[in-house]
Amino acid sequence: FEAVAKIPGIRLDHHEVDALGRHGIGVSYPRITFSFVFDPKTYAYLGLRLTGSSPKKVDGEWRQGNWYHEMRGLEQSGVVDRIGQRP
Repeated sequence: FEAVAKIPGIRLDHHEVDALGRHGIGVSYPRITFSFVFDPKTYAYLGLRLTGSSPKKVDGEWRQGNWYHEMRGLEQSGVVDRIGQRP
């Protein structure tokens, strides 16, 4: 969180919500369609919100298609000693 928040132009949203309904701080960059969500007390990563559109071909040209909104939430994470091992 601290490293990302120091990037020039970063925007903070103190009222962001992740896919699991947890309230946090959203960190995004203008003109980029995603926002990382962090816990407001511990600054632990909670998830992300993404907005985008699927491209479609119209009269031989690629154009912006339908818009979508995606939300992700991290339920748990862990550290292991080797690939394939579960925490």
